[in-house]
Amino acid sequence: MTNLNALPAPGNVLEGLSKLGSSIVGLSAFAYIAGLVKLNSMYNTIGAGWLTDFLVTQDILRAGLGPLAMVGVAAAATTYIYSSKGWVYLKLLTLLASSLFLIYVVFVPSGVVAQDWFRDYKFSKLISNSLYLVSGIVVSSSILEVVVNKNFNKLIASGFLIGSLFSLYITPMYLGRVWADSVLSGDVKLGRVIDEQHKKGSCYLLGNINSKYLIGCVSSGKISQVQMMDVDKDTAFE
Repeated sequence: MTNLNALPAPGNVLEGLSKLGSSIVGLSAFAYIAGLVKLNSMYNTIGAGWLTDFLVTQDILRAGLGPLAMVGVAAAATTYIYSSKGWVYLKLLTLLASSLFLIYVVFVPSGVVAQDWFRDYKFSKLISNSLYLVSGIVVSSSILEVVVNKNFNKLIASGFLIGSLFSLYITPMYLGRVWADSVLSGDVKLGRVIDEQHKKGSCYLLGNINSKYLIGCVSSGKISQVQMMDVDKDTAFE
């Protein structure tokens, strides 16, 4: 026999579902904004800003999944530290230092030397993940200071605004621009189109938009042609 006293009250269930729904909406909004900024930066840098008119929600959310994952991990770790009580700031500093070291070990390219890390595509994951981590910790700490410690001042507000700016705008814009510059310079490896229509040009698969191939032809360090193609068996890549 079912113990009715063990069942959650309808009000608690509705409250839990409400919080879950709010979290999903908030995370989706974050991924959407970050993804849209990144894609805008990518396409504007290659001189094809008109492509944003063809983006669908799925394309934008997919582009924002990377930022969402790193910021989400930072937020979860920060929340755990605040819930553990005691030595919070020391734990946050330890989290920051150890995470940055781990990111460096995982993402630094082996045997690669660059004069300008910030503009080099090979180092973009190292830099962007570091920025997302720091901004995620700063934003989460600012929110938790208000919610948990009932503490609010200009420093906390500034931390929240700066962290949000880096996670939603500056870092996605940087990622889009460094990717586009690398496409134009040939530093990033892309699938080359080998169909009849493009066999004489240096045309590459740049990605996909609205379930269509996005093909870009590079000439003299510029994108000379951009087109969207239906996915079919007549198009091949190498």
